[in-house]
Amino acid sequence: MKFYLKKHEAAGDGIRRINRALCRHVHRLIDDESLDADTAVHELRKCVKKLRAVLRFSKPALQADVLKRTDRALRDFARRFSGTRDSAVMVKSFDSLMKHYQPYLNEDEMLPVRQSLQQRHVLAMASHQEEADPDSLRAAFRQVERLLKQAGKASMSRTAMLSGVRDVYARGRRLYFELAQDPSTDNSHELRRQAKYLLYQLTLLARQLPSGAQPLIDELGELGELLGDDNDMSVLVDTLNRNPLICCNRVRAELIASLAETRRIALLTAALRLSQRIYRHKPGRFIRELESGA
Repeated sequence: MKFYLKKHEAAGDGIRRINRALCRHVHRLIDDESLDADTAVHELRKCVKKLRAVLRFSKPALQADVLKRTDRALRDFARRFSGTRDSAVMVKSFDSLMKHYQPYLNEDEMLPVRQSLQQRHVLAMASHQEEADPDSLRAAFRQVERLLKQAGKASMSRTAMLSGVRDVYARGRRLYFELAQDPSTDNSHELRRQAKYLLYQLTLLARQLPSGAQPLIDELGELGELLGDDNDMSVLVDTLNRNPLICCNRVRAELIASLAETRRIALLTAALRLSQRIYRHKPGRFIRELESGA
């Protein structure tokens, strides 16, 4: 789908068109039986993130309760897939650690750990497929659509859209400073969320902005990857600390958790360095430079 506003498209018309296209895509994903569950869950979560990013364009024109209710409905729909995501993240993060520390780890000794994590993921996906049947997902998403249509009736202008971008940038900037002072999982996760929202907003506006915006879009994509990997490592560490027997025994669990914590330091260091460049301006100046292409 074309996730951008056309060059001379009115803001309100573009937002409603994008929302309709994203909603149609969600329904296609729910109905497509040929998709494997991992792909379907990943794409559904990505659609919800885009919808939440687009919703933030409308913040200046929406009543606070409408915005909150719609955003909460989108969040709750995405949470239907959180269990399957966490089990997939465990496997992905373990594979990433094995690749990064390959010279120092015995693959044969670690094979039972991966098999255990993979089996856990298979069971999580089977449970998800049993509980989240297409009819229930469609019904849940129709409720979300009704709220999105209500929010889409708000009057929208380019100025209002840029105000929405400013709010997301300001929130991300505050979180960057908080993460620099307190590199907690919560701060990292929240900064990634805001960086993703800003990435999707700027991607949607790309054809209406000067070409100088593209490097920033690329940097936001890189920041999202770094913080995403950090978040994934945190899921692995937290799960192993709660249930070390997932990795066959406590010794292996402690080894993997310590490697993941060490990897987090490198990922967060790189993320903070990149965030410093992205969030170097105050919000007002950021918007001025965005419009001028500086």
